[in-house]
Amino acid sequence: MEPLVKTGPLAVSASQLKESLADLQSTSPWYGLTKTLSGFLILGALSWMSLTRESTGAFVAWSVVTGIFYSAFLLLTHDAMHGTLTGWKVFDEVAARLIAYPVIWYHGIYAALHDIHHKMNGSNPRDPERPQWTEDEYASASALRRWTMRNQIWLNCFVWGGFGFLYKHYYQAYKFYKTSRAVRLAIWTDVLGVFTTQGLINYWALSTGNWLRAFCFFIIIERIMGCVHQYRAWIEHYGLWGKQDNAFETQIRNSRNLKTNAFTSFFFDHLNYHSVHHAFPKIPFYHLKKAHERIKTLYAEAGNPLEEDDSYLKTGWRLATKPLVIATHSPVPPAGSQVIPMSQARPRS
Repeated sequence: MEPLVKTGPLAVSASQLKESLADLQSTSPWYGLTKTLSGFLILGALSWMSLTRESTGAFVAWSVVTGIFYSAFLLLTHDAMHGTLTGWKVFDEVAARLIAYPVIWYHGIYAALHDIHHKMNGSNPRDPERPQWTEDEYASASALRRWTMRNQIWLNCFVWGGFGFLYKHYYQAYKFYKTSRAVRLAIWTDVLGVFTTQGLINYWALSTGNWLRAFCFFIIIERIMGCVHQYRAWIEHYGLWGKQDNAFETQIRNSRNLKTNAFTSFFFDHLNYHSVHHAFPKIPFYHLKKAHERIKTLYAEAGNPLEEDDSYLKTGWRLATKPLVIATHSPVPPAGSQVIPMSQARPRS
């Protein structure tokens, strides 16, 4: 069976990779500061436009626009957790929580789990952000559960949405509660922060007689952001699995690179260049494209091209219509992506 990702012997050494990207791993505060402050201004303006419209149609339309913008703005919390938003630790942590807590996003929990994800990606099934099941998990599931596994992305985006994303991360955090001090601290910090923020928002909404409108505004935001981020988190790694010759190669081959237009890349904070982000998480968002081009050139010169997929929508459709599992006991290639179609999953003999 031909693997989804073709990899041969190690083509580019870790030292080559580190040397080629050494100058791109420092963060200037001004890019992130400008993006953060302008983002708060735009979000405030859009929220005001949404909540002050008298017409229901105008309220919904402006709320949808706000939700789309907020989906992109939330990704700054991802930069903050890696210390690549401004490089100012206190500013990054405070700004991330001001962005996250109004939409009940547990920034601290996600940061702690995301750190574990970067270490386990592609090699350890305990990865809290693993987007696909193993062959054994699928084969042992009930008929209804198998149906949900086959239709994972549709359910995640259009049914579970943002609330499902929140539940997933809180559940994963609970699994690491006893073994990770960082996760324990994050849970209690986030619970306190979210409850305080939501208390203030709801107090304002009730005291001004706008609670129902504010609740509807939140639900519209939740549906849009949930769809966007369920999809983004899924497509970045789905269908890729297999430990490689070193840690850099494992991260590069288990993260998806997507060719897209400049606007979409900017919207997703340039995380379409996902291999280089995983291999070198200290590269700030505004250097990811340049870093991607450099490692792409290195791999091309070594005769082992870096994989790239065409567009978020085309790639998402291909993966959604051909669901995959991680092969746990079927014959798999000795290297590369060790995933197989769900239809080939079978119970252990």
